[in-house]
Amino acid sequence: EIVGVGIVIDSNLVVKKVLAGCAAHLCGHVEVGDVLVSIDGQSMHEYFHAICLIIGLQGSYATLGFERYQDTPDGRMRRSYEARLMRGGSDFLELVIRAMSLEREVLNPPNQTGPLYPELLEQLVGTINRSYSLEEDLEQSNEEKLMVLQRLDEAKRFSDTLHSSLISANVALSNLRLREESLSSELMDANSELQSLRKEVQDLQMVRTEVKKLQDQLSSQTLKFEAQSTEMTTLKLKLSDLEQNTVPSLRQLTQTLQTQLQEANQKLEKKKKSCW
Repeated sequence: EIVGVGIVIDSNLVVKKVLAGCAAHLCGHVEVGDVLVSIDGQSMHEYFHAICLIIGLQGSYATLGFERYQDTPDGRMRRSYEARLMRGGSDFLELVIRAMSLEREVLNPPNQTGPLYPELLEQLVGTINRSYSLEEDLEQSNEEKLMVLQRLDEAKRFSDTLHSSLISANVALSNLRLREESLSSELMDANSELQSLRKEVQDLQMVRTEVKKLQDQLSSQTLKFEAQSTEMTTLKLKLSDLEQNTVPSLRQLTQTLQTQLQEANQKLEKKKKSCW
């Protein structure tokens, strides 16, 4: 039967409970609050490793090292001690104590005549036989414990590998998050530039519309100007024709009028002279 020594520890290897009737309780040294620091000479730092070394075949021994901190007038003191404890439940330990008591009584019988406690001798022989069987089972248990420790070491190495992989994954995830933030910032900048470009395109479209309107107006003005130029040319031609046709007649008329005016002046002079 695989059993312990009668203590309950937490993940920090601190004793939380001492089971009544078990070895830790019967030795009288182990108390709640003590810290488990070693088992069979091996330093303890991990909970599962400690559990694997504490448990074993019933009747086998384990040497546990503890530390206890006590407040004294001189300050907080640390006390270290070891306890060699037998693995087993309270019923088993009671039987072992009874067998040891019987052995002492057999080896040191009281002064009397008659046989020396045949029933006690029979019980003692049975206890000794069971102890031999327990020793054989203990050897097998040590081999199994060694295999468990090897598996525990393999599991620890695998856990370390997983931990390293997890750290690498966390680093990669952090880099991805940084890259995502950078891409998000770049995307925001690109969206801002796109909005600016869209606004510029709208402005350009408005400018193109205005330019088209101006071009249409210019084309209309050009057509009007061409029409006016054509009219001016026509007028110039008409004026030239008028000059060619009217100027000679005007000159002739002017000469006629001048001649008539001279004649009238002569007549007037004659009348003046006749009046005088």
